Amino acid sequence: MNAHSTVWNGRATGQKNAVFWEKLIEEEVLVVWNTEEATRLGSPNHSIIDLTLSLPNVELNWRIAGEKDTTGSDHEVLVWEVLG
Repeated sequence: MNAHSTVWNGRATGQKNAVFWEKLIEEEVLVVWNTEEATRLGSPNHSIIDLTLSLPNVELNWRIAGEKDTTGSDHEVLVWEVLG
């Protein structure tokens, strides 16, 4: 989605392409499952641009995959499982 916002990244220094996503998260009362870990590697800024969102009544087991699960991309592999 290539959007930057303090809504999902406390280290973001500004907002970029985020208005739609911030509004969607607020209006639909979505949960952002990401932690403070960067999801894009090699960026000069701490970049969290790959989000996992859900409704509040959904419980996930969420993590960033380890090095053995790399794809050659500069984006981390997000692993999640719906619980219950």
